Amino acid sequence: MLLLRKRQDDDEDEGGYESLEDLPPPPTSSGTEMSGYSNVTRAKMRTIQGQLKTLDFDPGVIDGKWKLGGSTYTAVKGFQQAYDLTADGKPGRLTQEKLAEAANAPAPEPEPELEPEPEQLYELALHQSVPDASEGAIVGDGGGPPCAVVKGMIAGAFELETCDPDWLPESSPYLVQNTNPAIVFKDEEGHGGDRYMTRRMAAGLDALAVLVANEWPGVKLRVTEAWDREAEHRHDSTHYEGRGADITTSDKDQSKYGRLGGLAVATGKLDWVWYEDAYHIHVAVRPDW
Repeated sequence: MLLLRKRQDDDEDEGGYESLEDLPPPPTSSGTEMSGYSNVTRAKMRTIQGQLKTLDFDPGVIDGKWKLGGSTYTAVKGFQQAYDLTADGKPGRLTQEKLAEAANAPAPEPEPELEPEPEQLYELALHQSVPDASEGAIVGDGGGPPCAVVKGMIAGAFELETCDPDWLPESSPYLVQNTNPAIVFKDEEGHGGDRYMTRRMAAGLDALAVLVANEWPGVKLRVTEAWDREAEHRHDSTHYEGRGADITTSDKDQSKYGRLGGLAVATGKLDWVWYEDAYHIHVAVRPDW
């Protein structure tokens, strides 16, 4: 058995060992194993490789190794060229300092996002509806809750389930009176019925009134028909529930009606818009109930 006997006259700090078992373990890659470049350890080289990768200079595998012409060498050289250093591919002290500074620099402020271009408001063509489907398919047929509900046809005329003569629309849990001063109500029947509608319809028309005022200064949205108690529409009309409305502009300029329909769609609150005829736009909403 081979013995390494410690000399008695050796100083303790110099160390001497009697056997192989007394030898300290060899250096490991945990911090003292060398990378292949000068006095840079593998641990330090792994840090350098990570910094290079952060800065988009690909060092290949993060293995703590450097060799002339290798991936890390090439990455270091690319970094040196980009930062006006001597491009020799060797991670010397100056390169290490610059690399650490660049890798730890705060991220640049993001470019401010440009405001999106406002969506072009288009014009509806005569008889066009948005969505392109029937009113019933989008918002459902009318003839429901409020009052004056159409029951059917008798000898070519509507049979109306009439209200109590003293019944007032404001007593309905489904109808509200729209008092928006930015909207003109035709009220040809003289009982204020055109002002009554569901809350959803009121919200849609209020939004449209703003767009109309912006599009044509001095012009208002005009409602020619909303809730109907006189059976003036077909038996399944949304007018009987206050979910349908016929609209124009206050100046009755028919050349504006295509654009008016486009504005109605742009509110996002009116569920179905139809350029019904040359004289008005019809809008409808889904039930509140």
